[in-house]
Amino acid sequence: MGLMSWIDDKSGKLSAWDVAFVKIGAMIFGLIIGAYFPVLIKQYVLLLIVLFILFSVKPVYTAFK
Repeated sequence: MGLMSWIDDKSGKLSAWDVAFVKIGAMIFGLIIGAYFPVLIKQYVLLLIVLFILFSVKPVYTAFK
């Protein structure tokens, strides 16, 4: 089984909500990485990490169940 067929099989199980959670999780992950540069966002790193984990759990669980 090739990589593309594996991705197609896993992504076929995701609902629109799961895709939205993946997008939000990716955005929050980008904010976490960006938090190491600006001082203003650095104070919210722990909150962003918690939000990233919360938004990422359901799509990963759905894709691999």
